[in-house]
Amino acid sequence: MIEYKKFAKYYDLLYSGLDYKKGVKGVFDLYKKYNKSGGRKLLDVACGTGEHIKYFSSKFDCTGLDLNREMLKIARKKCPKSIFVAGDMNSFKMKDRFDVITCLFNSMNHLSNLSILEKTFNNLYQHLKIGGVLIIEMFTDKNYFIKNNHHLRFYDGDDIKIARIGSFVFKNGKSNMVMEYLISEKGKNIVRAKEKVYLSVFSKEKTFGALKKAGFKTKFIKHGFYGNGLFVGIKS
Repeated sequence: MIEYKKFAKYYDLLYSGLDYKKGVKGVFDLYKKYNKSGGRKLLDVACGTGEHIKYFSSKFDCTGLDLNREMLKIARKKCPKSIFVAGDMNSFKMKDRFDVITCLFNSMNHLSNLSILEKTFNNLYQHLKIGGVLIIEMFTDKNYFIKNNHHLRFYDGDDIKIARIGSFVFKNGKSNMVMEYLISEKGKNIVRAKEKVYLSVFSKEKTFGALKKAGFKTKFIKHGFYGNGLFVGIKS
């Protein structure tokens, strides 16, 4: 994936308009409401460049997990007091157990099928303390992709300008996306790039089923931090 590997250094610029503080506040409110383990150790799965952890770290002792090492390099510079580990959310192993595990910004939708989703939930369950909470935001409604079948995101800085346009086709339970980028840095040639991204859309019922199968007591919040469904799993 071009966005997360080759051009990791541009990621924060493209998403500079995202209200990360809103998501962090929402997580802390849910933590206070549902957590019974009493500690403040947090694992952010698919942490990317650590932008959420930058704000989480004022309230939690943070660890970040991500597959992409280039993103983790940025995160470590940004949040030197936090721990960052390269790994896959469905198979990583840590000695630590956490009071809260988060996976925000629809990262779970990158999982390829229901079996992998179930494996991931089971793995996250094993890394939670008794009384800990799992907080996940993800797409569960295929109509989102049917109605919003194209988009534009851009960054207009003095030295760097980025435009990304994408189109979506929903087929066989997956959103097949084509993204095209134009990146202009002062004094350099314009870079053009193209990528394909596949997102699985698991229904609310199937997601509930996978969470319950892993052992979680579950709750659903219709409007999450960034406009999509939010699941809370509680380990009792």
